[in-house]
Amino acid sequence: MLIDGLNFNELNGDCQSALIEYAQLSSTHEAELYFSGRKFRYEIIDLNEAKRRCMSLSEDLWGCTDFDDYHQLYLQGGDIPNHGESRWPCIAPGYGEWLDDGWHRFHSYVRDGDKYIPLLTFQ
Repeated sequence: MLIDGLNFNELNGDCQSALIEYAQLSSTHEAELYFSGRKFRYEIIDLNEAKRRCMSLSEDLWGCTDFDDYHQLYLQGGDIPNHGESRWPCIAPGYGEWLDDGWHRFHSYVRDGDKYIPLLTFQ
């Protein structure tokens, strides 16, 4: 699933919450003003595609050439919460890496066996 050209008000609640947290805003109204005029792409991507993007679009993978090796090293760093039923999207693009926000979420989704990853991209 992929939807291009969404403004903040057209995003689902999980996407809005992720952006409010990302920008350290205090309300939906503040976010509407902050993201006014910005467009977003919302995708739900297959786990294999997420792994491919991670490995091809990130510069610092601690010398790993295999996603599973990189993922295990990331998990060893600790502090990866259990997000339970929450399905906030990861946020792209990052500077020199695939994601700008949501690395812990991404790795927790992988760890928990999710088959699809929600992704929100600034356009």
